[in-house]
Parts: sequence; structure tokens; C-alpha cells
Amino acid sequence: MPPNWNGSRTCSAQAAPCAGGSVPASSNSCSARRPPKSPAVCSFRSRTRAASACWPWAVVTRTVSTPAWAPCFLALWANCWHAPCAITWNTVAEPLRQRFLDYLRHERQYSGHTLAGYARDLEQAAGMLGISDDTDWLFLTPADIRDWAARLHRAGRAPASIQRKLSSLRQFYRFLQRKGLHNGNPAQDIAAPRIPRPLPHTLTAEQVERLMALPGDDPLARRDRALLELTYSCGLRRAELSALDLQAPDLAQGLLRVHGKGSKEREVPIGAKAIEALRRWLEVRDRLARPGEPALFVSRRGNRLSVEAIAERFRHRARQVGLEVPLHPHMLRHAFATHMLESSGDLRAVQELLGHSSIGTTQIYTHLDFQHLARAYDQAHPRARKKRSP
Repeated sequence: MPPNWNGSRTCSAQAAPCAGGSVPASSNSCSARRPPKSPAVCSFRSRTRAASACWPWAVVTRTVSTPAWAPCFLALWANCWHAPCAITWNTVAEPLRQRFLDYLRHERQYSGHTLAGYARDLEQAAGMLGISDDTDWLFLTPADIRDWAARLHRAGRAPASIQRKLSSLRQFYRFLQRKGLHNGNPAQDIAAPRIPRPLPHTLTAEQVERLMALPGDDPLARRDRALLELTYSCGLRRAELSALDLQAPDLAQGLLRVHGKGSKEREVPIGAKAIEALRRWLEVRDRLARPGEPALFVSRRGNRLSVEAIAERFRHRARQVGLEVPLHPHMLRHAFATHMLESSGDLRAVQELLGHSSIGTTQIYTHLDFQHLARAYDQAHPRARKKRSP
């Protein structure tokens, strides 16, 4: 007969099935129970939570006398031998989510934007999974997480959004495993809905030429021309543009030092047109910049130009030259990658210039290059041309 936990700090040998509850982390009594969060995991959670109330090295911190160890261990073994218990050998001194975010910030060097995404994903997961305290994370099962992902899908969430949330949860549990706080990853094998991969929108070489020929020679026009030329010349993200300081470009060497995602640094060459546009902007930059402002690109108020302001300037300049496309900085980045691949065919070089950690991300541009080749084939090959109707 399986053992039961009594209200003291020792374990009794009387049997009692799972009553659908678990021991609060603040209680030393194994009889104090609360309603379960999920009937499917009631039996497992109640057994492991009850064990943690009596076991001295469980996740929930307690002080237990040595004579109580043996019966508690035997009771735990009798109750949980058939299930993968999530009991660990460590104690939790601070919130697990905060420890995880601190790890991403200090050890992985993730940006504030990325950290905010992880925090948001874990907060939403905690709300939908009924997580009320840290120990709840340690007793989630793959079935819990699969049900959560299915509910997100039924609620109309995009497959990419579900994939990102599952990825955040996998990273969180890998951190718990690395720190010895968990012995498994319940999110590891949960599959998200298939994500369609639409081809990125880009510009033709003719459209780029029209965009770069924007009128005006005032400080704002020079700044915006330098922004456009540098984005197309180096394939920069808008956050990378905003973060550039005065020391970033080395115009004599024709190099630009860029701080990309995950605080990764790379050096990329600057084209002759972009160097000329930068020189002309630097001649008038001090008319706008506040004293001591380190940013390369500043607003009319003299502060660093924000990512939102950069996106707005791109849209404004596209309308000004008559481009009928909703231009954004990433479209010029796509144009840079596509035109480089069309000219060189060197996928690895394009990966390095874009700052992609995986070449799989860069391979999307090979599809655009194939489309370009297919159009050229259709126009040039005698057997590919459609016959004109008589």
C-alpha cells in the first residue's frame, strides 16, 4: 500500500490516494492541500509536492531532522518510481524567471529587445499554464505544454508566434537543466504548426537608383541620403543603424564596425557612394547634434536617431521620389543581400556581411536569386519564349 504524508515533518505508512492537491511552499505540513491546476497531472504533482514538503534537499527549502530522511525517501520511491520525478537536489533562492533573464543578459549578452521578448513569452505562458509560484515550473509535463500550444493555435495565434513561445520555454528549461534545477525539458519535443516562409520583399537595382537620387542638400537631406546609402552598402538592420557612433566608420580604410544581435561585432566594407554620402553628412552634423552626443545619426533635436524615426525617414523619402512600395530599412537590407548574391554567388560571404549566425537564414536569398535567373531564362532562351498568337 503506498505511503502517505502526515501533518508532521516525518512520514507515515498509511495509504491515501491523491486528493487533487499539493502542499503550499510556505507550509511544513503535508496535510495542507489546495485545489489542483490540472486534473491530468494531479497524481504526479501531489506526490512530488508532498515529497518536497518532507524531503530536506527538495526544491522547496525546509529543515528536517536526520531520522526523517529514511522514511521520506522510501515513501518518495514508492510513490514515484513509475514517473519521471522533477525533484532536484538544489534549492531555489530567487525567482527562476529572473535568474534566467539575468543569465541571458549577462552571460549570453542578449539585447534589451530580445530580453523583453523572452520575459513576455514566459509571462504569458505562466498565465495560461496556471503557474503561481516557481515550483510549478518544475512539475509541468509535455502534455501540459502540448495542450498550451494547441490552445494558442485554436486562439488564432500565428505559427511563428507559437514557435517563438515554445523556443523561449525550451531555452528556459535548458537553463534549469544547466543549473541543476531540473532533470528534463518538457518542451523539447513539442512541435509547433508549420511556419510558411514567404520570400522577402526587395527592390530592383533601378528602384534603388531612384531612391538614392533624392533631392535637397540641407543637413536633413544629407543625413537621410547617408542613411540610405549606408544601409544598402552594408546591409544593416535599423537597430544597427541607430546604434552607430561617430567612431564606427573608418572612412580612410573603408570599413564600418557594427554591433549586431546578441552584442556580436562585425566589420563590413563601405562602398564608395556610401563613403561620399557619409563625408557630406559629417560636414554638417554638428549643426544638429548636441554637444557631446556620440551618435553618428542624430535627429533635428540633436539626439540619437531612434529606430522608429529611421523607419519613418525611409518611408518619407520613398514617397518623395515616387516609389510605390512601403519602404522600410529591412527592404534595403534584402536588396543588398539579393544583389550581392546575384553578382557573386558567394552565399558564405553574404552570410558574414549580414551577420547571420546560421547560413540557413541566408539561404532564403537563393530563392530570390533563382527567381531572377528563371526570369532571365524565360526572356532569353529561344525554347522558353512563348509563341505569339497569330
